[in-house]
Amino acid sequence: MGCSSSNSADVNNPGNAPKAEVIFILGGPGSGKGTQCEKMVKDYCFLHISTGDLLRAERQKGGPDAEELENIMREGKLVPSDTLVKLIKKEIESLGNTGRYILDGFPRSQDNWQSWNKIIGNSVNARFLLMFECSEAVMEQRLLKRGETSGRADDNAETIKKRFATFMNETQPVVQDFEKRNMVVKISAEATPDEVYENVKKSLTNKGVQPLKRPEVLFVLGGPGSGKGTQCARISKDFSYVHLSTGDLLREEQKKEGPMQAELKSIMEAGKLVPSDLVVKLMKKELLRRQFKGKYLLDGFPRNQENIDSWNKILAPLVDVNCLLYFECSDAEMTKRLLERAKTSGRADDNEETIKKRLTTFHSETKPVLGVFKDQNKLKVINSEQLVDVVYSNVKKQFKSSGLAVTQNGQRPAKGKYVIGLIGAPGTGKQVQSQRISKRFGFQHFSTKLLIRDEIKKNTQDSQIIKDCQKNNQPIPGKVVVKLIIAAINQSKARKFIIDGFPRNEDNLNAWYAQTNNPIRLKYIMCFSCSQEVLDKRIAADVAKKDQASIQRKVEILNNQTNQIIQMFKKDERLIEINTEPTIDEVFAEIEKVFNAKKLDR
Repeated sequence: MGCSSSNSADVNNPGNAPKAEVIFILGGPGSGKGTQCEKMVKDYCFLHISTGDLLRAERQKGGPDAEELENIMREGKLVPSDTLVKLIKKEIESLGNTGRYILDGFPRSQDNWQSWNKIIGNSVNARFLLMFECSEAVMEQRLLKRGETSGRADDNAETIKKRFATFMNETQPVVQDFEKRNMVVKISAEATPDEVYENVKKSLTNKGVQPLKRPEVLFVLGGPGSGKGTQCARISKDFSYVHLSTGDLLREEQKKEGPMQAELKSIMEAGKLVPSDLVVKLMKKELLRRQFKGKYLLDGFPRNQENIDSWNKILAPLVDVNCLLYFECSDAEMTKRLLERAKTSGRADDNEETIKKRLTTFHSETKPVLGVFKDQNKLKVINSEQLVDVVYSNVKKQFKSSGLAVTQNGQRPAKGKYVIGLIGAPGTGKQVQSQRISKRFGFQHFSTKLLIRDEIKKNTQDSQIIKDCQKNNQPIPGKVVVKLIIAAINQSKARKFIIDGFPRNEDNLNAWYAQTNNPIRLKYIMCFSCSQEVLDKRIAADVAKKDQASIQRKVEILNNQTNQIIQMFKKDERLIEINTEPTIDEVFAEIEKVFNAKKLDR
């Protein structure tokens, strides 16, 4: 048996993307590991995968495997390892192959571990095994007590004995094997749950696993035409909230390949509504992609009680909900606005009959949700019948009175150092315009290319990594690039920075947000672009003929890598697009116009 290294290359992890991390959790039936997992989820934002829950969910779906699983579980036997590991893999893949997980009840046997290495292998970083030790007498007492109310088929005396025998025969040898590799942390589980958890926290700290601050979420609701979308865009910009729309998330997921996309396609082809569990899981996937950092506006959620139930089950343990912001508007005003919008929108649902149906649905399904949050003292109501600016003025007052207008450190979000990333193909004029921006607007200009070149001259661990990457024609790890940028910024007295050549790919961006002690804001991405014809002419004029093909290949790679970043920042209204085909002076005049409008001249 061998353990996966977090640095190993693997065909299941293309592009060396940040790997999911797993801590295995084992303990006899009734050892209390499930309770401890719940506590760890709350404090450490772990994603909790219970193999038992996965199997029960698969059994409830029905199908050819359901009856076989039913019989195996009733007998207290182990499910075929390949079946189990494929379910685990499917779950991790559905969440984007990232995040940190506690895998409850795995590996139970040598066969489990062999299937793990065969099916998942190096695509996931296996950290260690947390083993909850408890005597059979205590475990049996706990299980029989649980059986009085649980309704579980396996909580009876006969099955319990079989489960103990299986655990001793199959699972203990695995624990011993992990022990030989110094990968086991043992916890005595016979004390009270709180006492056991204190030892769990100490053990996690010793292994370098730290608690994570839970992200803050603000729900936003309002009827169709209430103007909540416009207000969300302003809140996002001024108060550093990430604006997430369930509709946008669903549309984006449909474009991707994977288990969730396939499930969505099947649902929509059948003309069914997307289940709440799937919608919330999409949100979870997006928060994971952003590494659970920051503050979030969830626009149009929760729409009904089913949404709330799914939220409580899937995401509530991982985030803090500040409040529900409700934009209140009369049916007459919302209808008037939607009919006005219909003159130019071209939207099929902007007609009087459909509007009436949408408002009826809103009142019957969504308004009861307001009562739930009112009872929790988490409902904030904004009159949205007034002018947009007046409404937003009231939003800001509400934010200030509720303490929502400040960061975690009590500072205004806009203060402190910030960065504008600059991306564009060779030949788009980044260097010339960066120098002009630096001079005109007081930005400090750094080039990632020059920072890397300077680092190579030093005898450091990072310089060796860079040399190895260049030698093997591989991208430089984002964490190395970000480390160089932050070091350069920290040595400068400037407050505003243009970083030429950043972020080049999603790995760069993930590395930036992964810097937990990094207070520097990535405020905008500025993208320089021009037609292929103009680019070809500029490359031909500036580069020797023998090097032109190489430059063209780099341009293609860069375009592929930055496209997703461009779309992401465009959606968040943090993208500055500049056409660099005109003259240098004309391009800079356009940059000046944009910078002045965004008040970047201050």
